Amino acid sequence: MSFNFERNRSYFIIPKHSDRPLGVEKHDRHRGLKIEQQDAYTNNPGQQIRFADNGHGHHYMVMRNSGMYWDIKDKSTDAGAQLIQWDWSDAQGHGANQRFRLMSNGDGYHYIKSVHSGLMLEVKDGGKAWENVQQNKLKDKVEERGHQLFRVIPASDEYLASDQKSFKEYSDLLRTATLALIGKIPEAGGAIQAVLGFLWPDKHDQDFWNQITAYVEQRMKDLLEEAKLTAMKEILEGTRDNLNEYLKSGAANKRSKLVATITSAQQNEKPYLKAQAGVAVLPLLVAWGTLMLTARLEMVRYYDDKLAGKSDDNPNETQSELQFLKEAIERYGNAAKECREKAMKWRLGFLHNDVKITNSREWGRIEDYWVEDRFDGWRKEARFAPATRVSDPEAKDRIKNARDMREAQIRAKFDAELDVVMAAERLWPYFDPEKAGKAAKKKIQVVVGSFGDRPRDKKFDCGSGGLIEIKLCTFSTGRPHASLCGLQLRYANGTQSSYGNSGDRQETLTLTAGEFITNVRGLQRNSVEGLMIETSHGRSVHAGQLGEHFDRNYYFDAGLDDMVGARLVGISGSYSDNSFHTLSFHWEYERTE
Repeated sequence: MSFNFERNRSYFIIPKHSDRPLGVEKHDRHRGLKIEQQDAYTNNPGQQIRFADNGHGHHYMVMRNSGMYWDIKDKSTDAGAQLIQWDWSDAQGHGANQRFRLMSNGDGYHYIKSVHSGLMLEVKDGGKAWENVQQNKLKDKVEERGHQLFRVIPASDEYLASDQKSFKEYSDLLRTATLALIGKIPEAGGAIQAVLGFLWPDKHDQDFWNQITAYVEQRMKDLLEEAKLTAMKEILEGTRDNLNEYLKSGAANKRSKLVATITSAQQNEKPYLKAQAGVAVLPLLVAWGTLMLTARLEMVRYYDDKLAGKSDDNPNETQSELQFLKEAIERYGNAAKECREKAMKWRLGFLHNDVKITNSREWGRIEDYWVEDRFDGWRKEARFAPATRVSDPEAKDRIKNARDMREAQIRAKFDAELDVVMAAERLWPYFDPEKAGKAAKKKIQVVVGSFGDRPRDKKFDCGSGGLIEIKLCTFSTGRPHASLCGLQLRYANGTQSSYGNSGDRQETLTLTAGEFITNVRGLQRNSVEGLMIETSHGRSVHAGQLGEHFDRNYYFDAGLDDMVGARLVGISGSYSDNSFHTLSFHWEYERTE
């Protein structure tokens, strides 16, 4: 799965076993000081880390207070070598001991692998005091790896790291809370009190908003409008205050307080529901809809005996409130759908392609075709000189195909990210007490790809039942660099298939109980030349090269967002005797709807 970060944001890195943040020794700026596990301090830059990447799936961790980089001391490859802070040393590609790879365990935590040694970072001896961080082999038993797993959360200047939750935790809690809201809550005010308590937990008023906004910013920062976010937060908090007054009101005033709150909120809902404006405040849209539907459901549930005091004057008023609720569900659902469509259009708007025509005395007319993704800087180019047949006669078709492939990749990945942001929206129809059935988990299949160039020669489809074993084969004899030449796949339904040839080196990954594939990284040029498969247990196999001497535009990450919790269930593609022209990766994850 892909690890996403925002370049200008600071983060806490927190070991799973202790819930205490990592920081630099003495919170000082001198080089050579060790990175250790510490007590949490409010607004301490010595415990805040910023990320950078090298375009090949490796990350640098930079201490905010010193500007120095995480570094394995003395470039040691030994188990037990310390993690320290040091000056930048990878300018010429000779500082691999400052590069790390974050590998998802599929449940919101990461292993952090030292690139130069292949060892994992851990808190020494699994201690819970001020122990230093070192590199070591993975513990044999997965259940004993709490000190080798870390969660990464955006830093807040106001709250302790140990008090903050990851976005995945908040997303899971919001789903659970919403399911409780639409269940049978025995007394008036119970549902509203529950949702207020979730969105605004005691003494952490900004925690939820910081986390959800940070998640969205990491993936779609330019989509948001800070001024509108601020304004809509204020409207949302005003609604919160009104609902708190409702909860505190006596029986005689409850109905009027709730009616006034809903009326006031409805007057302010247009900025949330208009598609373009809704996109600008995306982190708040689902929270707003959930809060308002909870208030309307309160009117339906308790209109007679709790709010209106059992009146025979207008027996149809309860039915009217139910109709208002149904209309709100439809209105909010349509707004969320339009918001998703606008967000996808925004993301695809970064994709551009064109041709530049020039003339050369030597080659005549030159056609330079290109496609680029201005969101992250990815670019592919191809050149052709028709008169002399110089360069690539298929340049135009190659770039058109590259754009189509890139668009398909964006759609698959970005749609999954929107699923995370808007998870609770799929539960809104169940606020209707007359809706049949209950919300349930549904398996979602997503294909990310294809990668490589264009389908040729022999094609193969994805098997069924889920992958349980993969063998990657490398061919290097007589070549300037090693490349992927063969795949052997075994599925849970018993089928086993081989594609390409066995080459001169093979690596086999057989999944153990509870283990699944969380990410696929690769190198693509006119074929898929390198591949790395990673699992939830911190294991990996690879074929070919992902070397940093290649243009960073050749690197690809085929995994879905970490927060989705996806697992690889199959691979499809096309191949010849010793190369793979295309590969696509089939993922599955669950969402509640």
